[in-house]
Amino acid sequence: MAKHTKSILLLSLSTVVAAEWVSAAEWTTSSGITYRHVYSDNTELSAENEESRSTSLLTPNFSLQGSGARANVDVSGSLQFSDAGGQTDNFNPSVNASADAELIENFLFIEADASARQTSIDPFGRTGSAGVSNTDNSTTTYQYGITPYISSRIKDYVTYELRYNFDDQVNDDSDVDGSTQDSASFNLSSGSYFGRFSWGLGADYRKTEYEDRSGNVSATDNSDNEFISGNVSFGYRFSRKWQLTASVGKEWNDYQSTTDNVDGDTWSTGIVWTPNARTTVNLGYGERYFGSTPSLDISYRHKKSELSLGYSRSTTDSRGIRAGGRAGTSNLSRFSNLTSRTNSTIIDERLDFSYTLSGKRTTLTLEGDRSKQTTEDTGVEDIFSGYSLSIDRALASRMSVSFSYNWDEREDGGTSDVVQTDDYRLSLTKQLSERTNISLDYNHTDRDSDRVDDDYIENRISVSVSVSH
Repeated sequence: MAKHTKSILLLSLSTVVAAEWVSAAEWTTSSGITYRHVYSDNTELSAENEESRSTSLLTPNFSLQGSGARANVDVSGSLQFSDAGGQTDNFNPSVNASADAELIENFLFIEADASARQTSIDPFGRTGSAGVSNTDNSTTTYQYGITPYISSRIKDYVTYELRYNFDDQVNDDSDVDGSTQDSASFNLSSGSYFGRFSWGLGADYRKTEYEDRSGNVSATDNSDNEFISGNVSFGYRFSRKWQLTASVGKEWNDYQSTTDNVDGDTWSTGIVWTPNARTTVNLGYGERYFGSTPSLDISYRHKKSELSLGYSRSTTDSRGIRAGGRAGTSNLSRFSNLTSRTNSTIIDERLDFSYTLSGKRTTLTLEGDRSKQTTEDTGVEDIFSGYSLSIDRALASRMSVSFSYNWDEREDGGTSDVVQTDDYRLSLTKQLSERTNISLDYNHTDRDSDRVDDDYIENRISVSVSVSH
Protein backbone atom coordinates (compact mmCIF):
# COMPACT_ATOMS: atom_id res chain seq x y z
CA MET A 1 0.00 0.00 0.00
CA ALA A 2 1.46 3.38 -1.02
CA LYS A 3 2.55 5.90 1.59
CA HIS A 4 0.06 8.55 0.42
CA THR A 5 -2.81 6.05 0.66
CA LYS A 6 -1.95 5.28 4.26
CA SER A 7 -1.88 8.98 5.07
CA ILE A 8 -5.30 9.48 3.49
CA LEU A 9 -6.74 6.62 5.56
CA LEU A 10 -5.36 8.08 8.78
CA LEU A 11 -6.57 11.55 7.85
CA SER A 12 -10.04 10.15 7.14
CA LEU A 13 -10.17 8.56 10.58
CA SER A 14 -9.00 11.80 12.18
CA THR A 15 -11.77 13.69 10.38
CA VAL A 16 -14.43 11.26 11.58
CA VAL A 17 -13.21 11.41 15.16
CA ALA A 18 -12.84 15.21 15.06
CA ALA A 19 -16.48 15.51 13.97
CA GLU A 20 -17.50 13.55 17.03
CA TRP A 21 -15.33 15.68 19.33
CA VAL A 22 -17.67 18.62 18.82
CA SER A 23 -20.36 16.72 20.73
CA ALA A 24 -17.99 15.01 23.18
CA ALA A 25 -19.60 14.69 26.59
CA GLU A 26 -16.44 14.40 28.67
CA TRP A 27 -12.89 15.71 28.40
CA THR A 28 -9.88 15.11 30.62
CA THR A 29 -6.60 16.93 30.05
CA SER A 30 -3.36 17.30 31.94
CA SER A 31 0.13 18.57 31.24
CA GLY A 32 3.37 19.25 32.99
CA ILE A 33 7.09 19.75 32.61
CA THR A 34 10.16 18.37 34.38
CA TYR A 35 13.63 19.87 34.49
CA ARG A 36 16.31 17.38 35.50
CA HIS A 37 20.04 17.94 36.02
CA VAL A 38 22.14 14.76 36.01
CA TYR A 39 25.75 14.15 36.98
CA SER A 40 27.34 10.88 35.79
CA ASP A 41 30.85 9.69 36.61
CA ASN A 42 30.94 7.48 33.48
CA THR A 43 28.88 8.89 30.62
CA GLU A 44 30.69 6.72 28.05
CA LEU A 45 29.88 3.57 30.09
CA SER A 46 33.52 2.63 29.65
CA ALA A 47 35.52 -0.10 31.38
CA GLU A 48 38.51 2.27 31.49
CA ASN A 49 39.14 5.99 30.95
CA GLU A 50 35.88 6.96 32.61
CA GLU A 51 34.59 10.44 31.79
CA SER A 52 32.27 12.46 34.03
CA ARG A 53 29.72 14.97 32.75
CA SER A 54 26.68 16.97 33.79
CA THR A 55 23.58 16.92 31.56
CA SER A 56 20.38 18.94 31.58
CA LEU A 57 17.10 17.36 30.50
CA LEU A 58 13.79 19.10 29.81
CA THR A 59 10.72 16.84 29.55
CA PRO A 60 7.22 18.19 28.87
CA ASN A 61 4.41 15.66 29.32
CA PHE A 62 0.78 15.65 28.29
CA SER A 63 -2.43 13.65 28.44
CA LEU A 64 -5.72 14.07 26.56
CA GLN A 65 -8.83 11.89 26.74
CA GLY A 66 -12.09 12.63 24.99
CA SER A 67 -15.32 10.66 24.84
CA GLY A 68 -18.23 11.38 22.52
CA ALA A 69 -21.45 9.59 21.68
CA ARG A 70 -19.75 7.45 19.02
CA ALA A 71 -16.03 8.24 19.22
CA ASN A 72 -13.17 8.24 21.71
CA VAL A 73 -9.59 9.49 21.73
CA ASP A 74 -6.71 8.90 24.16
CA VAL A 75 -3.30 10.55 23.77
CA SER A 76 -0.52 10.59 26.37
CA GLY A 77 3.23 10.86 26.42
CA SER A 78 6.35 12.89 27.01
CA LEU A 79 9.11 14.51 24.92
CA GLN A 80 12.60 14.53 26.38
CA PHE A 81 15.19 17.10 25.24
CA SER A 82 18.84 16.76 26.23
CA ASP A 83 21.91 18.99 25.89
CA ALA A 84 24.33 16.03 26.10
CA GLY A 85 25.48 16.14 22.47
CA GLY A 86 27.87 13.56 21.02
CA GLN A 87 26.30 10.19 20.19
CA THR A 88 23.59 10.68 22.81
CA ASP A 89 20.01 10.89 21.55
CA ASN A 90 19.08 14.50 22.27
CA PHE A 91 15.39 13.98 21.49
CA ASN A 92 13.56 11.01 23.03
CA PRO A 93 9.78 10.79 22.52
CA SER A 94 7.55 8.39 24.43
CA VAL A 95 4.01 8.69 23.06
CA ASN A 96 0.92 6.49 22.84
CA ALA A 97 -2.22 7.52 20.98
CA SER A 98 -5.43 5.71 20.10
CA ALA A 99 -8.81 6.62 18.64
CA ASP A 100 -11.98 4.77 17.71
CA ALA A 101 -15.29 5.64 16.10
CA GLU A 102 -18.59 3.92 15.36
CA LEU A 103 -19.35 4.79 11.73
CA ILE A 104 -22.57 2.79 11.38
CA GLU A 105 -24.41 1.97 14.59
CA ASN A 106 -23.79 -1.58 15.82
CA PHE A 107 -22.13 -2.55 12.53
CA LEU A 108 -19.15 -0.60 11.13
CA PHE A 109 -16.28 0.65 13.30
CA ILE A 110 -12.76 2.02 12.87
CA GLU A 111 -9.73 2.24 15.17
CA ALA A 112 -6.32 3.88 14.88
CA ASP A 113 -3.22 3.91 17.03
CA ALA A 114 0.26 5.43 17.02
CA SER A 115 3.27 5.17 19.29
CA ALA A 116 6.89 6.21 19.69
CA ARG A 117 9.34 4.66 22.11
CA GLN A 118 13.05 4.00 22.69
CA THR A 119 14.42 0.49 22.07
CA SER A 120 17.92 -1.00 21.94
CA ILE A 121 19.66 -1.58 18.61
CA ASP A 122 22.00 -4.27 19.92
CA PRO A 123 20.30 -5.82 22.97
CA PHE A 124 23.65 -7.17 24.20
CA GLY A 125 25.44 -3.82 23.95
CA ARG A 126 25.68 -0.98 26.44
CA THR A 127 22.67 1.35 26.42
CA GLY A 128 22.52 3.27 29.71
CA SER A 129 20.13 6.15 30.36
CA ALA A 130 18.27 7.94 27.55
CA GLY A 131 19.53 11.48 27.01
CA VAL A 132 22.53 10.95 29.32
CA SER A 133 24.68 8.00 28.20
CA ASN A 134 26.91 8.40 25.14
CA THR A 135 26.63 4.91 23.57
CA ASP A 136 24.85 5.27 20.19
CA ASN A 137 22.98 2.01 20.88
CA SER A 138 19.34 3.06 20.87
CA THR A 139 16.72 3.83 18.27
CA THR A 140 13.30 5.44 18.39
CA THR A 141 10.65 3.08 17.05
CA TYR A 142 7.65 4.82 15.50
CA GLN A 143 4.54 2.79 14.69
CA TYR A 144 1.06 3.64 13.50
CA GLY A 145 -1.88 1.52 12.40
CA ILE A 146 -5.48 1.67 11.26
CA THR A 147 -8.19 -0.98 11.67
CA PRO A 148 -11.64 -0.80 10.05
CA TYR A 149 -13.92 -3.65 11.05
CA ILE A 150 -17.46 -4.97 10.94
CA SER A 151 -18.98 -6.41 14.12
CA SER A 152 -22.57 -7.47 14.62
CA ARG A 153 -24.84 -10.35 15.59
CA ILE A 154 -27.82 -12.26 14.26
CA LYS A 155 -30.33 -12.21 17.11
CA ASP A 156 -29.09 -14.52 19.89
CA TYR A 157 -27.73 -17.14 17.50
CA VAL A 158 -24.33 -15.90 16.35
CA THR A 159 -21.95 -12.94 16.47
CA TYR A 160 -19.52 -12.17 13.68
CA GLU A 161 -16.54 -9.87 13.14
CA LEU A 162 -14.45 -9.07 10.09
CA ARG A 163 -11.25 -7.03 10.63
CA TYR A 164 -8.53 -5.53 8.47
CA ASN A 165 -5.40 -3.91 9.91
CA PHE A 166 -2.51 -2.05 8.37
CA ASP A 167 0.45 -0.82 10.39
CA ASP A 168 3.80 0.73 9.56
CA GLN A 169 6.89 0.60 11.78
CA VAL A 170 9.85 2.95 11.25
CA ASN A 171 13.11 3.17 13.19
CA ASP A 172 15.22 6.32 13.18
CA ASP A 173 18.44 4.27 13.06
CA SER A 174 19.29 2.58 9.74
CA ASP A 175 20.69 -0.47 11.57
CA VAL A 176 17.09 -1.53 12.33
CA ASP A 177 14.91 -2.14 9.25
CA GLY A 178 11.45 -0.65 8.92
CA SER A 179 8.46 -2.79 7.94
CA THR A 180 4.79 -2.77 7.01
CA GLN A 181 2.18 -5.34 7.89
CA ASP A 182 -1.25 -6.18 6.46
CA SER A 183 -3.52 -8.50 8.41
CA ALA A 184 -7.12 -9.63 8.29
CA SER A 185 -9.30 -11.88 10.43
CA PHE A 186 -12.81 -13.31 10.44
CA ASN A 187 -14.57 -14.79 13.46
CA LEU A 188 -18.01 -16.36 13.77
CA SER A 189 -19.05 -17.39 17.28
CA SER A 190 -22.11 -18.73 19.07
CA GLY A 191 -24.57 -16.51 20.89
CA SER A 192 -26.51 -16.92 24.11
CA TYR A 193 -29.02 -19.21 22.35
CA PHE A 194 -26.62 -22.14 22.78
CA GLY A 195 -26.42 -21.77 26.56
CA ARG A 196 -23.46 -23.46 28.21
CA PHE A 197 -22.12 -24.80 24.91
CA SER A 198 -20.03 -22.44 22.77
CA TRP A 199 -18.44 -22.75 19.35
CA GLY A 200 -16.53 -20.61 16.91
CA LEU A 201 -15.02 -20.46 13.43
CA GLY A 202 -11.96 -18.33 12.76
CA ALA A 203 -9.54 -17.42 9.97
CA ASP A 204 -6.45 -15.19 10.10
CA TYR A 205 -4.08 -13.72 7.52
CA ARG A 206 -0.88 -11.70 8.11
CA LYS A 207 1.83 -10.53 5.72
CA THR A 208 4.93 -8.53 6.70
CA GLU A 209 7.25 -6.77 4.27
CA TYR A 210 10.61 -5.37 5.37
CA GLU A 211 12.31 -2.33 3.87
CA ASP A 212 15.95 -2.18 2.85
CA ARG A 213 18.31 0.39 4.40
CA SER A 214 17.26 3.02 1.83
CA GLY A 215 13.62 2.74 2.93
CA ASN A 216 12.41 0.86 -0.17
CA VAL A 217 10.42 -2.38 -0.05
CA SER A 218 12.67 -5.18 -1.27
CA ALA A 219 10.91 -7.60 -3.59
CA THR A 220 13.62 -10.22 -3.07
CA ASP A 221 14.05 -9.89 0.70
CA ASN A 222 13.70 -13.39 2.14
CA SER A 223 12.85 -11.87 5.53
CA ASP A 224 9.30 -11.17 4.31
CA ASN A 225 6.76 -13.58 5.75
CA GLU A 226 3.15 -14.67 5.33
CA PHE A 227 0.91 -16.51 7.81
CA ILE A 228 -2.53 -18.00 7.07
CA SER A 229 -4.57 -20.07 9.52
CA GLY A 230 -8.06 -21.39 10.15
CA ASN A 231 -9.59 -23.03 13.19
CA VAL A 232 -12.75 -24.40 14.78
CA SER A 233 -13.20 -23.96 18.54
CA PHE A 234 -15.53 -25.47 21.13
CA GLY A 235 -16.27 -24.82 24.76
CA TYR A 236 -18.54 -26.04 27.53
CA ARG A 237 -19.21 -24.31 30.85
CA PHE A 238 -19.99 -26.90 33.53
CA SER A 239 -20.69 -24.29 36.21
CA ARG A 240 -19.92 -20.72 37.14
CA LYS A 241 -16.41 -21.83 38.16
CA TRP A 242 -15.38 -24.35 35.49
CA GLN A 243 -15.14 -24.24 31.69
CA LEU A 244 -13.45 -26.54 29.14
CA THR A 245 -12.15 -25.29 25.78
CA ALA A 246 -10.73 -26.98 22.66
CA SER A 247 -9.78 -26.10 19.09
CA VAL A 248 -8.48 -27.71 15.90
CA GLY A 249 -7.11 -25.99 12.82
CA LYS A 250 -4.50 -25.73 10.11
CA GLU A 251 -1.73 -23.27 9.17
CA TRP A 252 -0.23 -22.34 5.79
CA ASN A 253 2.90 -20.25 6.36
CA ASP A 254 5.72 -18.95 4.20
CA TYR A 255 8.95 -17.64 5.72
CA GLN A 256 12.69 -18.34 5.84
CA SER A 257 13.57 -21.22 8.20
CA THR A 258 16.30 -23.76 8.86
CA THR A 259 13.67 -26.50 8.22
CA ASP A 260 10.89 -27.04 5.70
CA ASN A 261 8.39 -27.57 8.50
CA VAL A 262 6.73 -24.14 8.77
CA ASP A 263 3.03 -25.10 8.63
CA GLY A 264 0.65 -27.96 9.44
CA ASP A 265 -2.21 -29.03 11.69
CA THR A 266 -2.88 -27.39 15.04
CA TRP A 267 -4.87 -28.33 18.13
CA SER A 268 -5.30 -27.08 21.67
CA THR A 269 -7.27 -27.79 24.80
CA GLY A 270 -7.67 -25.88 28.01
CA ILE A 271 -9.50 -25.39 31.26
CA VAL A 272 -10.64 -22.14 32.87
CA TRP A 273 -11.20 -21.95 36.63
CA THR A 274 -12.90 -18.88 38.09
CA PRO A 275 -13.42 -19.58 41.81
CA ASN A 276 -14.54 -16.00 42.48
CA ALA A 277 -14.75 -12.57 40.85
CA ARG A 278 -11.16 -11.77 41.88
CA THR A 279 -9.39 -14.88 40.56
CA THR A 280 -9.01 -16.44 37.12
CA VAL A 281 -6.79 -19.40 36.15
CA ASN A 282 -6.46 -20.36 32.48
CA LEU A 283 -4.39 -23.49 31.76
CA GLY A 284 -3.89 -24.88 28.26
CA TYR A 285 -1.85 -27.22 26.08
CA GLY A 286 -1.60 -27.73 22.34
CA GLU A 287 0.56 -28.52 19.32
CA ARG A 288 1.68 -26.45 16.34
CA TYR A 289 4.18 -27.09 13.56
CA PHE A 290 7.12 -26.02 15.78
CA GLY A 291 6.16 -28.21 18.76
CA SER A 292 4.13 -28.00 21.94
CA THR A 293 2.32 -24.79 22.98
CA PRO A 294 1.58 -24.93 26.72
CA SER A 295 0.03 -21.80 28.20
CA LEU A 296 -0.77 -20.42 31.63
CA ASP A 297 -2.50 -17.19 32.63
CA ILE A 298 -3.29 -16.44 36.27
CA SER A 299 -4.73 -13.21 37.59
CA TYR A 300 -5.68 -12.38 41.18
CA ARG A 301 -6.94 -9.11 42.64
CA HIS A 302 -7.53 -8.27 46.26
CA LYS A 303 -8.17 -5.11 48.21
CA LYS A 304 -4.45 -4.57 48.88
CA SER A 305 -2.69 -6.89 46.42
CA GLU A 306 -2.62 -7.91 42.77
CA LEU A 307 -0.90 -10.87 41.13
CA SER A 308 -0.45 -11.97 37.51
CA LEU A 309 1.53 -14.91 36.14
CA GLY A 310 1.79 -15.97 32.51
CA TYR A 311 3.59 -18.47 30.31
CA SER A 312 3.34 -18.94 26.55
CA ARG A 313 5.18 -20.35 23.54
CA SER A 314 4.21 -18.70 20.28
CA THR A 315 5.43 -17.24 16.97
CA THR A 316 6.26 -13.55 16.69
CA ASP A 317 8.96 -11.30 15.23
CA SER A 318 11.23 -8.51 16.37
CA ARG A 319 8.86 -5.80 15.10
CA GLY A 320 6.09 -7.15 17.33
CA ILE A 321 8.35 -7.36 20.38
CA ARG A 322 9.77 -3.86 19.80
CA ALA A 323 6.22 -2.54 19.70
CA GLY A 324 5.66 -4.04 23.14
CA GLY A 325 3.06 -6.62 22.16
CA ARG A 326 2.88 -10.37 22.02
CA ALA A 327 0.34 -13.16 22.24
CA GLY A 328 -0.27 -15.40 25.21
CA THR A 329 0.17 -13.68 28.54
CA SER A 330 -1.54 -10.76 30.20
CA ASN A 331 1.41 -8.94 31.76
CA LEU A 332 3.81 -6.68 29.86
CA SER A 333 6.76 -5.92 32.12
CA ARG A 334 9.51 -3.33 31.68
CA PHE A 335 11.76 -6.02 30.12
CA SER A 336 9.34 -7.27 27.47
CA ASN A 337 10.57 -5.33 24.38
CA LEU A 338 14.12 -6.76 24.35
CA THR A 339 14.84 -8.61 21.12
CA SER A 340 17.63 -9.38 18.66
CA ARG A 341 18.43 -7.31 15.59
CA THR A 342 16.77 -9.65 13.11
CA ASN A 343 13.89 -9.70 10.63
CA SER A 344 13.34 -13.43 11.07
CA THR A 345 10.27 -15.12 12.50
CA ILE A 346 10.88 -15.88 16.19
CA ILE A 347 9.62 -18.67 18.45
CA ASP A 348 9.18 -16.82 21.74
CA GLU A 349 8.95 -18.90 24.93
CA ARG A 350 8.10 -16.45 27.69
CA LEU A 351 7.40 -16.48 31.42
CA ASP A 352 6.41 -13.29 33.21
CA PHE A 353 4.95 -12.28 36.55
CA SER A 354 3.94 -9.22 38.52
CA TYR A 355 2.95 -8.79 42.17
CA THR A 356 1.91 -5.60 43.95
CA LEU A 357 1.18 -5.19 47.66
CA SER A 358 -0.24 -1.86 48.79
CA GLY A 359 -0.38 -0.71 52.41
CA LYS A 360 -1.54 2.53 53.96
CA ARG A 361 1.77 4.29 53.24
CA THR A 362 3.93 1.65 51.53
CA THR A 363 3.71 -0.11 48.16
CA LEU A 364 5.88 -3.09 47.18
CA THR A 365 6.14 -4.30 43.57
CA LEU A 366 7.86 -7.39 42.15
CA GLU A 367 8.18 -7.91 38.38
CA GLY A 368 9.94 -10.42 36.18
CA ASP A 369 10.18 -11.57 32.59
CA ARG A 370 12.18 -14.38 30.93
CA SER A 371 12.07 -14.75 27.16
CA LYS A 372 13.85 -17.44 25.11
CA GLN A 373 13.76 -16.32 21.48
CA THR A 374 14.65 -18.85 18.77
CA THR A 375 15.41 -17.20 15.43
CA GLU A 376 13.90 -19.42 12.74
CA ASP A 377 16.28 -18.59 9.87
CA THR A 378 19.42 -19.44 11.90
CA GLY A 379 18.25 -21.57 14.84
CA VAL A 380 20.07 -19.26 17.30
CA GLU A 381 18.53 -19.08 20.79
CA ASP A 382 18.85 -15.77 22.68
CA ILE A 383 17.63 -15.47 26.27
CA PHE A 384 16.56 -12.23 27.97
CA SER A 385 15.81 -12.27 31.70
CA GLY A 386 14.97 -9.39 34.01
CA TYR A 387 13.63 -9.02 37.54
CA SER A 388 12.88 -5.96 39.62
CA LEU A 389 11.93 -5.03 43.18
CA SER A 390 10.61 -1.60 44.10
CA ILE A 391 9.44 -0.14 47.40
CA ASP A 392 7.65 3.21 47.70
CA ARG A 393 6.83 4.78 51.05
CA ALA A 394 5.05 8.03 51.95
CA LEU A 395 6.72 10.00 54.71
CA ALA A 396 5.55 12.93 56.80
CA SER A 397 5.51 16.54 55.55
CA ARG A 398 4.59 15.68 51.95
CA MET A 399 7.70 13.61 51.43
CA SER A 400 8.18 10.15 49.95
CA VAL A 401 11.07 7.79 49.43
CA SER A 402 11.49 4.96 46.93
CA PHE A 403 14.04 2.22 46.36
CA SER A 404 14.38 -0.13 43.40
CA TYR A 405 16.69 -2.96 42.39
CA ASN A 406 16.81 -4.29 38.82
CA TRP A 407 18.67 -7.43 37.74
CA ASP A 408 19.13 -8.02 34.03
CA GLU A 409 20.80 -10.96 32.24
CA ARG A 410 21.11 -11.49 28.48
CA GLU A 411 22.57 -14.56 26.74
CA ASP A 412 23.72 -14.18 23.13
CA GLY A 413 23.07 -17.53 21.46
CA GLY A 414 25.30 -16.69 18.52
CA THR A 415 28.46 -16.08 20.58
CA SER A 416 27.52 -17.68 23.95
CA ASP A 417 28.37 -14.35 25.63
CA VAL A 418 26.47 -13.51 28.81
CA VAL A 419 25.83 -9.95 30.01
CA GLN A 420 24.58 -9.23 33.53
CA THR A 421 23.60 -5.83 34.94
CA ASP A 422 22.69 -4.82 38.49
CA ASP A 423 21.02 -1.45 38.96
CA TYR A 424 20.14 0.25 42.26
CA ARG A 425 18.11 3.43 42.62
CA LEU A 426 17.21 5.55 45.66
CA SER A 427 14.92 8.56 45.35
CA LEU A 428 13.62 11.20 47.78
CA THR A 429 10.69 13.40 46.68
CA LYS A 430 9.29 16.53 48.35
CA GLN A 431 5.98 18.12 47.38
CA LEU A 432 6.58 21.88 47.43
CA SER A 433 3.03 22.82 46.48
CA GLU A 434 -0.09 21.25 45.02
CA ARG A 435 1.49 21.20 41.56
CA THR A 436 5.24 21.26 42.20
CA ASN A 437 7.61 18.48 43.28
CA ILE A 438 11.37 18.30 43.72
CA SER A 439 13.33 15.03 43.68
CA LEU A 440 16.84 13.86 44.51
CA ASP A 441 17.94 10.57 42.92
CA TYR A 442 20.96 8.30 43.13
CA ASN A 443 21.67 5.43 40.71
CA HIS A 444 24.40 2.81 40.81
CA THR A 445 24.87 0.46 37.84
CA ASP A 446 27.30 -2.47 37.63
CA ARG A 447 27.64 -4.39 34.34
CA ASP A 448 29.53 -7.68 34.00
CA SER A 449 30.03 -8.89 30.42
CA ASP A 450 31.83 -11.75 28.64
CA ARG A 451 32.61 -9.33 25.82
CA VAL A 452 36.03 -7.68 25.78
CA ASP A 453 36.14 -4.23 27.47
CA ASP A 454 32.36 -4.30 27.92
CA ASP A 455 32.17 -4.10 31.73
CA TYR A 456 31.44 -0.80 33.44
CA ILE A 457 30.38 0.82 36.69
CA GLU A 458 28.43 4.07 36.73
CA ASN A 459 27.12 6.34 39.48
CA ARG A 460 24.52 9.01 38.72
CA ILE A 461 23.11 11.78 40.88
CA SER A 462 20.24 13.94 39.67
CA VAL A 463 17.98 16.71 40.89
CA SER A 464 14.64 17.31 39.19
CA VAL A 465 11.78 19.77 39.52
CA SER A 466 8.33 18.86 38.14
CA VAL A 467 5.39 21.20 37.61
CA SER A 468 1.92 19.97 36.59
CA HIS A 469 -0.96 21.92 35.13
